[in-house]
Amino acid sequence: FLDGSQTISYATLYNENIDGSKSDLSKINEVSYAGGFAGVLIIPEDSNTKSNSEVYDITVKGGFNISNSDNAGGIVGYLSNNSRISEVKFELADNNQLIKGRNFVGGIVGESYGVINKAVIEYAQEQQKEIDNSIESNNRITGTYNLFKTDIKTVSVGGIAGYIKNGTISNSYAKVNVINSLGFIAGGIVGYAEDKVVLNTVYTTGAVYSAEIIGG
Repeated sequence: FLDGSQTISYATLYNENIDGSKSDLSKINEVSYAGGFAGVLIIPEDSNTKSNSEVYDITVKGGFNISNSDNAGGIVGYLSNNSRISEVKFELADNNQLIKGRNFVGGIVGESYGVINKAVIEYAQEQQKEIDNSIESNNRITGTYNLFKTDIKTVSVGGIAGYIKNGTISNSYAKVNVINSLGFIAGGIVGYAEDKVVLNTVYTTGAVYSAEIIGG
């Protein structure tokens, strides 16, 4: 796992537009990505099995601050269409964690075209148990803060993924407030979903708010 305040991998290596078309390499610096594990994650298809390889068993926790990127995620900034992450966790800690991005921001992945499986964003066990008990007894959310920086007009923020296209999220949950008060879109699991997206066995317990569009 990763633990500490210097866990951010920052990347500007990107050559695919939001519509799937390829960009000229001269524009490689136009979009930036940041994540607690990797800014950009591109895993080639296994030539023998013709299936996607995966990165798994990752935990990011401790002091954490992403403050200057276009797209950002707690684990990965960009997940390619041949990539799969599984058994990943972002552990929340009050007041010393922030994720800020101008376009797409997610608790696990900022911009995703791949597969996200068994992804979790929540507090450490004892603190999360207290919060869960408070939700059950008071029927309201207490004791959680806003992980996502709200002083810029972010396009979309999601508890798991800020943006997903032709991708999958399964067996995952987000126990984090998703507040995009100056921005356009906020979602408890996904901010902005496009084309064929599969959501299977997912849930959220956090508050959701944006200036324009919200979804659970």
